[in-house]
Amino acid sequence: LIMLLLGAPLLTGCGFHLRGAYNAAPLQMNVLEISPFSPEDRFQQKLVQLLNAHEVKIQKGAKCLFEYHTFQETSPVAYGRNGELVREKIKLTLVYTLKKDGNILLEREVWAERHHHLNMNYELATAQERDMIVKDMQADVLKQLMLQLRTVSFS
Repeated sequence: LIMLLLGAPLLTGCGFHLRGAYNAAPLQMNVLEISPFSPEDRFQQKLVQLLNAHEVKIQKGAKCLFEYHTFQETSPVAYGRNGELVREKIKLTLVYTLKKDGNILLEREVWAERHHHLNMNYELATAQERDMIVKDMQADVLKQLMLQLRTVSFS
């Protein structure tokens, strides 16, 4: 009994070592068409990189079709003493449909939002920070998308 009580803490854990383990589950598709196909779009470039890393080829006319659009909204959160905007909320939304042979397999929306503090004394730095926040939100949305795509069964 004492050995069991002493060994119990070794068998438990917080799960921190599992962080990022979502990459282990394979996608159940080999070839995918993306619509609209826009290779100069930064979001789509990251999407294609992720899919290629999971051994999914992008090909026009594939049986599986991924249709999507993204949009970004900005809304005020706080104003300063003089009425100037000092904090805004940025929301990035991805709306997508995954089809196989014309049948809808998945139709979802994923989004990420962040608050951004503005400082009009440092406009260039504020713009650079905003770009970094948007890139972080894109990565978050793509991570959510990949998790959802793993749930699709093609059989």
